[in-house]
Amino acid sequence: MNICYLANAASIHTRKWALHFARRGHEVHIVSLHSPTEDLPGVSVHYLGPQNRTRRSVSGWRYLLMAGRVRGLVRRLRPEVLHAHYATGYGLLGGLTGFHPYVISVWGSDVLHFPRTSPLHRKLIQFNLGRADYICSTSRHMARRIREYTTSDVIWTPFGVDCAQFNGAEPNAAGAADIALTIGTVRPLEQGYGIEHLIHAFAVLRGRPLAPRLRLLIVGDGAERRPLERLAGALGVGAVTEFVGSVPHDRIPEYLRRFSIYVAPSVHEESFGVAVLEASACGVPVVASKVGGLPEVVQDGVTGLLVPPADHVSLADALEGLLKNRTLRRQMGEQGRQFVHDSYAWDTTALTMEALYERIVSPAAVVL
Repeated sequence: MNICYLANAASIHTRKWALHFARRGHEVHIVSLHSPTEDLPGVSVHYLGPQNRTRRSVSGWRYLLMAGRVRGLVRRLRPEVLHAHYATGYGLLGGLTGFHPYVISVWGSDVLHFPRTSPLHRKLIQFNLGRADYICSTSRHMARRIREYTTSDVIWTPFGVDCAQFNGAEPNAAGAADIALTIGTVRPLEQGYGIEHLIHAFAVLRGRPLAPRLRLLIVGDGAERRPLERLAGALGVGAVTEFVGSVPHDRIPEYLRRFSIYVAPSVHEESFGVAVLEASACGVPVVASKVGGLPEVVQDGVTGLLVPPADHVSLADALEGLLKNRTLRRQMGEQGRQFVHDSYAWDTTALTMEALYERIVSPAAVVL
């Protein structure tokens, strides 16, 4: 099968999909305006960005300016499936090629936030989705939102977790001797992810009896890092809060295994929560905000706890309850690991996309 992706070649999710199908023996191309950050064995990457590859963002106008070039490239590649990841820029490029069969995967802000910007943004999303033959969503919550802009069916294709990489093979803080109790998160340090509420909740906990044993570990980077570091200092928890910065995806498991509890304190509408599933796969209990798609990946009271967003007192209370109960943490971690293995293991979720492609290429042979 010849598959062509219109997608950000630097994204871990793009790379996972492309490498999966290349390893399965398919011909795979990625057409990208974002510079690839590493080699992708067996995948042909067609980078259409500027020679100066340090730029990370791509303006909306650049997608329009590249439409003719992408159209010609797709015609030359002659894929059996054209698949755009993200319904805005790459979704627009895919629609403007006029190529079919055409698939769009919606990831999050492209339908949760972008269409709310203005009537023009809403019409653009409607146009892009309307050009697709198949629409995929990483969460059921987002699938419901997509239906606000199209009457087409939406196929649930969640991001999966590599359970061989994300596992509890090494002792993590949830089941160790609890010399130090580490609350942690792996999140972009940007507005909407609620890291400030986590820091406030941690400061509240430091005023309670568990204080001497508590540590906060924040993995990730972004525009809010400096303000968040200043906040930790102002609240008197800077000395016991570690800002690690951005780390390669293959090193994330070693940090997750240091956590007693993983926290996803988002205040904005999250599409899914693959980072939460990665923590659960490592056997770490989760406390998350009850927003967007997060309740799909946290079984409240089973694999973790859900709390109201932007409520640092409720967050502190939930964390304190788990920190005081080592047995409950271990149980939730074990049940979280099983939940991921049963419902979100990469090999299982990849089969969903594979079945869709087979249906597209041989519609009479496969029933999805």
